[in-house]
Amino acid sequence: MQRAILALSRELDDVDALLETAAQPFAGLALGPWPEGPALADALGRGALALPTIRCDLQVARLAVLCGSMVERGGPASAIAPALLERARPLLARARELVTLRGPEDDDAAPDMRDLCLRYPAQGRALLGAELTALALMTTLCRDKPTRIAARRTPGLAEDLEAIEDDARSAYYVRSLLETVDDLELEVIHVETRRGFRLRVSGVRSSFHLFTLIQGALIGDPAAGLLPGPAPDPEVVAVARGELRYCDASSDTAAWHYAQWTAWTPEGLRPGAIDASIWGEASPLQILPLRGVPTMLLAPKVLGARSWDVSFLGALHDAHRVELEVTARLDEAAVAERLAAMVRAGAD
Repeated sequence: MQRAILALSRELDDVDALLETAAQPFAGLALGPWPEGPALADALGRGALALPTIRCDLQVARLAVLCGSMVERGGPASAIAPALLERARPLLARARELVTLRGPEDDDAAPDMRDLCLRYPAQGRALLGAELTALALMTTLCRDKPTRIAARRTPGLAEDLEAIEDDARSAYYVRSLLETVDDLELEVIHVETRRGFRLRVSGVRSSFHLFTLIQGALIGDPAAGLLPGPAPDPEVVAVARGELRYCDASSDTAAWHYAQWTAWTPEGLRPGAIDASIWGEASPLQILPLRGVPTMLLAPKVLGARSWDVSFLGALHDAHRVELEVTARLDEAAVAERLAAMVRAGAD
């Protein structure tokens, strides 16, 4: 690893050498044999220390993807992810600058990177390194939830990724990963049985994704404290949990109408309540809070056989883990208390 770091510390001042390296970024990098166990973690630690010291963004990207390859081989993502995020942030911002600087007139033509690197040396190197850097971010952030949460809170990062997606395809997947939710606590109230649950979810891409996970976790034997409903397709649920990549089914179907708590009135559930629907394409972060806790109602269906494509459910990466944990069950008294709170909040 130390030999690779020394090689990557070399500045690429000559534009032709820069473009040649960008065309064959793995040339000269030792992508194996890999160390094992503690030695692999040590190598990643060396990479983390070296990342801030390398000036050329293309060389940073090559070191990043080398470390990402070690993570793919079993190295601890936590050893490199924080340093990679910190170093990737300015690199991606410079890459976005170049996309802006070259202007809309270049959008329909392949960019002349030689000319751009001569005119904008720093930004050119950044854009050349953006694809590899985003790949390394994807493989590490999928495996390291604390750094993924930190990335989600990093101002401007998602916007930079979106701006460079046409030039660095992997940026789309990183941005999509940042749009998932982690450690979101919410409550669901089943209106007909007056049962409720407090859930903690992570790795969830959309409310459609959340609906499938909820149906997979909560539908079952009422005698066991679960909810009545049509048995979910186990393969569809497995796809939603990230346990299966593909299944025979093309869609999932709603067992209930998923509604915001604002659909509850002093007279009970507002008829139809379409305006209070939780729309599946949206993020679960748009579920309205009741006393600080996002709360949804599981109500009788009003939209017929509402369904969604399984493409809403698939994992973004094999290493991206989806979690849904039932942290508490709410008995009828607790549900009644929450329904009364909805009425009070709706009157305010």
